Amino acid sequence: MSHFNTPISKFFFLFIFLLFAQTAFVDTIGMFPLIIDFLHWLVPAVSKTFNIVSYPITVFSNGSGDTTYDWVLNLIIFSIAFFGAVIWFIMARNKTNYERLNYWLIVVLRFFVALMLIDYGLIKIWKMQFPYPSPYRLSQTYGESSPMGLAWTFLGFSYGYNLFMGIVEVLAGLMFWRRTVVLGAIISLFATVNVMAINYFYDVPVKIFSTTLFIMTLYILSYNLKDLFGFFLTDTPVKLNIQKAFRFRKPIFNKLLIGFKYTFLLFLIGGGVVSTIQGHKELNGPKHELFGYYELQSDSISQDINWNKINFASNDLLRAYDKEGTTIYLQAKVDTIKKTLFINEKVKLNKTWNYKYTLKSDS
Repeated sequence: MSHFNTPISKFFFLFIFLLFAQTAFVDTIGMFPLIIDFLHWLVPAVSKTFNIVSYPITVFSNGSGDTTYDWVLNLIIFSIAFFGAVIWFIMARNKTNYERLNYWLIVVLRFFVALMLIDYGLIKIWKMQFPYPSPYRLSQTYGESSPMGLAWTFLGFSYGYNLFMGIVEVLAGLMFWRRTVVLGAIISLFATVNVMAINYFYDVPVKIFSTTLFIMTLYILSYNLKDLFGFFLTDTPVKLNIQKAFRFRKPIFNKLLIGFKYTFLLFLIGGGVVSTIQGHKELNGPKHELFGYYELQSDSISQDINWNKINFASNDLLRAYDKEGTTIYLQAKVDTIKKTLFINEKVKLNKTWNYKYTLKSDS
């Protein structure tokens, strides 16, 4: 029996299909620089042509998924999905069955959401997303902390809580199999709701992506929403409806498909585990000999700079903070014999400032 019996349901499916297909594609194009460069040209051009925002878009996704560029890009995706669905609906108005296409859409969504959550789960299990509070963070007063800073400090304090969150997100892997997809989707739905709540209420700039994962998970569950509603809210006996799998007529192709599935999962998940372990080793490698947080004395600060606090990270990397808490990264060289510190800062027009400080001991 088809789930798309009315014109409204058919149009809704076509719209959702185009919306999710574009979104999944955009969120996985990091390995294609040419496509990224094209979008970096297209989005500002569309915004300027249709006057979507009153200022030029020059900042792209930079660790934050909620820049103006990202919002305009999602508006473009939504518009293409809507008008594309209108054209598709008109051209295929006599088509009565979208079950096969819906099956493959849900397969893609299951793998996309599961792999994204597993990736987030792994960096929580190895405590990379929420590290222990840094010396700079610990030196701040409560009132100086941003909402996101408070959330990161709270979440970073406990490894046990990181482990719990990571395991919950890794359980999204249950969606790789049809018989456990409902259980995996329910767990993932609550996980994404929790992430959304933190992102929205603590102003974490990943609102668009977390909302996308939530909506996709909800659509995966849509095949069983009626059954779940009956199970939780009525006394009527219900049975979960396992979605029918569409297979090739020749058995050899089905065997190749299964082989590809497990090879694909082994490659991505195995690579993710190796990459996470390597990143964990680098993050927790040897600390700088001056690792810690320092405030520069007022008589040692040049008029050319606006930062007065520094935090050694690792190797020659140094974080500096201005009075507003803005972070910049500098190169530092330490001469432990002469007890001197050289700091190099590159500013506009490729001009370079060099600073020399004397290291003094309190003892």
